[in-house]
Amino acid sequence: EPIPQDMLRKYISYAKRYIKPKLSSGDLPKVSQVYAELRRESVTREGMPVAVRHVESIIRMSEARAGMRLSEHVTSEDIDAAIAVMLSSFIGTQKLSVQKALQKKFARYTHFH
Repeated sequence: EPIPQDMLRKYISYAKRYIKPKLSSGDLPKVSQVYAELRRESVTREGMPVAVRHVESIIRMSEARAGMRLSEHVTSEDIDAAIAVMLSSFIGTQKLSVQKALQKKFARYTHFH
C-alpha cells in the first residue's frame, strides 16, 4: 500500500533532522578492500580510473540507506548495497571489454553472473 504523500514528507523531514547515521571504523576495511581491488584493476585495464570520490560515495550511500530506515547505525547490508550500486555504476561507464572483465572480477560484490 502506498504511503500518503503527507506522511512521506514528515518521514523525510524527521530523518533529515534527527537521524545522522555513521559508518563504524570496523566497517572501513571492507570499503578499503573494495577500493584497493578496484584501483588495482582499473590501473591494469584500459578503462577509466577509480578515484577516492568513489569511496566517499560508498560511505554516503551506506549512511543514506541507514537513514532511510531511521537507524543511527550503518549495517553491513547497507555497505554491501552501497558497494553494489557504486560498482554497477562504475563498471557501466567502462568500455565493453573492460566491463566484462570487471563484472567477472567483482561478481562477489554485485549480482553480476
